[in-house]
Amino acid sequence: MEPTLHDRERLVANKISYRFESPERGEIIIFRPPLEIKRNYIKRIIGVPGDKIEITKGEIYLNDKKLEESYVKNRSYENIPPTIVPDNSYFVLGDNRPNSSDSRYWGFVPRKNVVGKAWVVFWPLNKIRLP
Repeated sequence: MEPTLHDRERLVANKISYRFESPERGEIIIFRPPLEIKRNYIKRIIGVPGDKIEITKGEIYLNDKKLEESYVKNRSYENIPPTIVPDNSYFVLGDNRPNSSDSRYWGFVPRKNVVGKAWVVFWPLNKIRLP
């Protein structure tokens, strides 16, 4: 998730808010990926249910509009044909695309696998901040 989050940083996850509201596009979430449900991952939501996602030469198109992503460290150059995010699912990507295992490889994240929202980085102490 660099440059947004770095190795060895620790954060607090808000596990309560998603009991009352749905995750939104752009939020950083903690979840269990579909193929490895015993381990938590952290990624950014790119697509919510009903969104059309397409990747062309590494550029993300969300509902037929190019997505501007100032938070992306490095781009990758793969292609994914247009696809619709299913109900109760999310399309997630890491901010450091070439080094990220995400929805491009294992598909959508079911709503039931979402653990919480990244809330605050608390370690190291000199880097306390909101992600």
